[in-house]
Amino acid sequence: MRLVLVDRLLKRPTAAPAPALHPKPERIFWWWEQICNLSCNHCDIGRRTKSFRIEPVLGLEQKREVLRRLARWLERPFSLSFIAGEPFLHRDLLDVIAFAAEHRATTSVTTNGTLTATRERAERVVASGLSFIAVSVDSLDPEYHDASRGKAGTWTLAMNTIRHIREARERLGSATPRLYVNSIVMRDNLAGLLALSDWCRAEGIEGHTFQPVATTDFFMASKPQGDRWFAHSPLFPSRATALEFVAELERRKAAGFRIENSDNDFRKFRAYFRDPIAFGHGESCESELQTLLVTQDGHVKMCPNTRESFGHVLKDDLDALWSGRAAARARDHVYECASQCKILANTKEDFYF
Repeated sequence: MRLVLVDRLLKRPTAAPAPALHPKPERIFWWWEQICNLSCNHCDIGRRTKSFRIEPVLGLEQKREVLRRLARWLERPFSLSFIAGEPFLHRDLLDVIAFAAEHRATTSVTTNGTLTATRERAERVVASGLSFIAVSVDSLDPEYHDASRGKAGTWTLAMNTIRHIREARERLGSATPRLYVNSIVMRDNLAGLLALSDWCRAEGIEGHTFQPVATTDFFMASKPQGDRWFAHSPLFPSRATALEFVAELERRKAAGFRIENSDNDFRKFRAYFRDPIAFGHGESCESELQTLLVTQDGHVKMCPNTRESFGHVLKDDLDALWSGRAAARARDHVYECASQCKILANTKEDFYF
């Protein structure tokens, strides 16, 4: 492994740019407390969730202050994604989204759709000013989807969310949130995902995004899977079938399907499915240098896959924080990291902006 890393460093054209050369971030990922009401087979957040009745580290007024400070610092519209396992478990999410919209943020969430599946709840989502909502659907087969999500009835709830959001937009005369379907690419659902792609096109869904199954180590799992997790995972597809699936997605996008993954995503998909270990060592995560990640307690990182922060959004001068030595060290980590994480496998660079 050391030789592979040294070889990668020798091939790297330049070191991480000096802090002063970095413009302010283009997007903000805000990671709230990671809780979920499902136990998906590709993610362990739900299995680690002990209670949904959490008291958040930051109260509502503190969250509003986070947004005020970010808006003043960035001095322009910005992209803001809420990352929280299942975001709608957080009682103040819609209040914060509405406040963010007032401060020129383009907001997005990805949800399993179980908590927004009623007319009333969907109407509140639309009225909040949310810009994008991606509903997780892994198949048109309810039995498969429910099994992959660990709970019966979740497919029906996700489909109800899609229907109610669309109806609420029409009732309220709103063009937002734009509605996407997000799908995890796994061994047993490749054919099913193509059928789902056909359904999205027929239904006029505004975007369909794909995300390769990945190691749960990305979420700092309590039981690390290790570098060779894919070799014994029942979820990781064979190389040949995965590569043909990616090629078909590219053909469909060229034919006009609203597949929102970028060409660079497809390139990374191919490298990832060929060899996740080589991919982790050979690919860069440089797009994350234009991302600021805010944690549940207000600390900031360049990447969620590290435990160290380089400042605090409520306590530090943001210009000094972004151009300081600690931020430079965080950028070095981005350049040198060899993780097989979801950011590497899927930049989502064209999903919402």
